Amino acid sequence: MKHKIGYKIGVIINYCTNDYQFIKPSLDQVKKFSSEIVITYADHFYNGEKENYPLLKKTISENPKVKFARMNYCSVKPPIPEFLCKLIPRSTNLRPLYGPHYWACNSRLIGYQQLSNKVNHVLFLDTDEIIDGRRFKTWLDTKEYQSFGAISFGCYFYFRSPRHRATTIEGCGLLIKKIKIPDKVFLSHYDRHNIYRKTPGAKKRFALGLDGKPLFHHYAWARGKKGMLKKVQTWGHSQERNWTKLVLKEFSHKFNGTDFLRSYKYEVVKPFI
Repeated sequence: MKHKIGYKIGVIINYCTNDYQFIKPSLDQVKKFSSEIVITYADHFYNGEKENYPLLKKTISENPKVKFARMNYCSVKPPIPEFLCKLIPRSTNLRPLYGPHYWACNSRLIGYQQLSNKVNHVLFLDTDEIIDGRRFKTWLDTKEYQSFGAISFGCYFYFRSPRHRATTIEGCGLLIKKIKIPDKVFLSHYDRHNIYRKTPGAKKRFALGLDGKPLFHHYAWARGKKGMLKKVQTWGHSQERNWTKLVLKEFSHKFNGTDFLRSYKYEVVKPFI
């Protein structure tokens, strides 16, 4: 998708139909400053389950001016026995990338390859990372971002509901200068963090708005029981913990003011979306 906007920022959004409720709010915000938008999706979820084709088709038809890039899923297995792979520390960068996490990284690579040469900067997002487009434009207007090769952002984090906001600020999103980046930089267990590390130039972490507050709202876990179960069974980190057990335990009681991910404390706020 191309707009007559002077920032020359291409936005890449990783999408699956589990996040359908977030795609319109996300696009409404990024359209305020982006010059190009690419939404990447796969024909399967990252656990190999077939995608919701009717909802994919609906998503594409509802956004005719946005560029969609399809990723054809196939099984990716480690070149050596999996138990041996897990014995290799990730910090060595020698562990082969395979399985669910591979597809999340490959999706960003495919989106990056779809951008035109007119783009100067690239913003990598997941669909459930909603940016405050108006305040982000104000931040862009300072042109400070042009002095950095890579910038990550502070964000508000939500759990179970868009009204439950953590009092701890997390990190999400990544803005980089568009340069020629080797494919292997994308295909890393560290995902966007590896792109951040490998992008040349000065870097900035946890960037905030001019008012000192986060520009992003992260709704990955702002879901009911059914939606959260679907997420943990099909996302890129599905094999890392017994997520189903944790979700079922969480929804066996009313929200108690904390979460099973970080043990954050929460406050009740007016939802941004």
